[in-house]
Amino acid sequence: IRKWKLATLEEIKQLTTNKDHIAFAEFILANMHELDFPDYQKLDLMQVPHLVRNIWAVDFRNIEPNDVSMHFSGTAIDAHYERNITGKSLRSFYPEEDYKRNISFYYDAISHKKKVYSKRIIHFSDDYINKQKVVESLFFPCSNNQTDINFGIGYTYYSFLDHTIKDQLVKF
Repeated sequence: IRKWKLATLEEIKQLTTNKDHIAFAEFILANMHELDFPDYQKLDLMQVPHLVRNIWAVDFRNIEPNDVSMHFSGTAIDAHYERNITGKSLRSFYPEEDYKRNISFYYDAISHKKKVYSKRIIHFSDDYINKQKVVESLFFPCSNNQTDINFGIGYTYYSFLDHTIKDQLVKF
């Protein structure tokens, strides 16, 4: 008996028209092999080399109080933060407002095992960066035993500010 609802490509296409988000979803869904969650450690990102620069993964295996670490970050993610964030705690590179929003999002992903799509305007400002961008992300919780969420993998696309967008957050 399936406990968690599988995402469908049709659901994702209703959320975004970004061809790379759709290609990322196709890659993840194909690698789920009819299971509830992809197994991050079995994913071969070289199957989608054109997407890797925008892919990131969060490690949930050793959760620190109110923090998790970035297991992998593609070059577009690192370029956005103007430093390599692989292996860093989220608190060390997320601006405070975004950290508060995202840490609850990650804990929600673990406890409720939900996939998440978001599109929002974010102001990034710290000692390294000061910019506003539209951030569009698609996130899948991962499990190697189909019960415990041990990683999460996402695809994020950054674009220039467009004042006409409305923030979206969809858990499905």
